Amino acid sequence: MDQRARNHWRKKALRYTVYHMYKAMAEWNQREVDFLTRRFALDRHHEDEMRLFERVVKLTLRHIEDLTGNIEELERMEAKLTEELQQLEEATVVLVDDISAQHELNRLHREAIQALDSAIAALQERRRELERTHRSLTLIERQQQQRKQALLLSNEQLTQRKRAVLKRKEDLQRRIQQECMKASSNGAAVLYHQTDHAGAHSLKAHGVDMSRCRSIGWGNISIPGFFCASTEAITSQPDKAQRRGWMVKLQVRLGRVRELHTGPSPADGDFDSVVIQTNTGLEFVVTRAEQVTVTEIYPVGSR
Repeated sequence: MDQRARNHWRKKALRYTVYHMYKAMAEWNQREVDFLTRRFALDRHHEDEMRLFERVVKLTLRHIEDLTGNIEELERMEAKLTEELQQLEEATVVLVDDISAQHELNRLHREAIQALDSAIAALQERRRELERTHRSLTLIERQQQQRKQALLLSNEQLTQRKRAVLKRKEDLQRRIQQECMKASSNGAAVLYHQTDHAGAHSLKAHGVDMSRCRSIGWGNISIPGFFCASTEAITSQPDKAQRRGWMVKLQVRLGRVRELHTGPSPADGDFDSVVIQTNTGLEFVVTRAEQVTVTEIYPVGSR
């Protein structure tokens, strides 16, 4: 190989070496730049971290100061809580005593409840007995109601009878007024009694002698009575007068009048005269002599 060729290869080798050296230096420089760049960035980051750390330290110191104040406050609170805890312990002792007393009271209540259960059972049995009694009483009440209805019906019938009796008495009073008192001016009834000549003159002279009069023989009446009638015709009937021939005209104060078969008047049962109503007139029986006044005597048929 000639010299030119060798120089050419030497130059080429030198250029290759210089190129690679330059390339290696460029790469090293680039790595150095990158390292410095990273180092600079790291330094800046470190500065930021330092500033942040300083702020954190300041905040920590401030927080420590706050914690110191909080610790003092907590110590005061601890003392207060200790005192309250002691009070709670004392209250707990009292509460335990109260619970013990309540337990004893509950025991007494349970015993009372058991007694009440027994009483309730007895009351339920009593209630069943009362229900049975109530059913019996209901039956009795029904029977009493039926009796009451019967009594009401009887009272209505009795009221009707009383009304009939009152009407009969009113009719009797009107009949006495019409038949016996229309010719009298002093309120006495004008009546007639038939007897014989001696009896008529004895009545005229001495009045009525009740000891010689027959007893009233109607029902439960058993006292002496003087018989007279509202008309002369009644005294002339066969079964009326025992002695005949003379007529005695009388003025009679009837007083309290009782009609036979209708009950006493007034209500206590006392009476002065008894009256019997007939189709031909009224018949009377007088119980006291002072009720009778003889006004006139005359033979029967002379008028």
